[in-house]
Amino acid sequence: MTNVSQAQDTTQPAKDFVTEHEAKIRPLEIEIGKAWWNANVTGKDEDFAKKEEAENKLNDVLADTKQFDRLKKIHDGQIPDATLKRETDLLYLQYLEKQIDPGLMKRMTAKANTIEKAFNVFRAKVGGKELTDGEVRQVLTKSKDSTERKQVWEGSKKVG
Repeated sequence: MTNVSQAQDTTQPAKDFVTEHEAKIRPLEIEIGKAWWNANVTGKDEDFAKKEEAENKLNDVLADTKQFDRLKKIHDGQIPDATLKRETDLLYLQYLEKQIDPGLMKRMTAKANTIEKAFNVFRAKVGGKELTDGEVRQVLTKSKDSTERKQVWEGSKKVG
């Protein structure tokens, strides 16, 4: 006699989890999107701080160990509906990557924002003048002066 253990059908718990996740995460993602937009448009320190704060709120929700344990049980079960199974697989990976030390997660978020800000507020300096990204592209695509194009291209690469 073989004792083959079949995984429990977790379709309803998966549906419930997805519904709860969407209700909880949607406002946070909207907040992050708006904060990202403002930070990248203005380049202001306070806007990047708001973006980082919003990202930390989302990370804290995704790092919740009780929710992750609940999701893991759902993920390990049987979900016949392929779309729902894919949703839970993606959610599992999204929560899994946040199951680390909260202090480390905050440092990673801060570092990512510092790097993003450095790239977003950078302006190429050529001949004592700061050029916007649009001006750099304009010179690179339209200028017939190879010396000017080289200087502008090299100036645009100093961000890295």
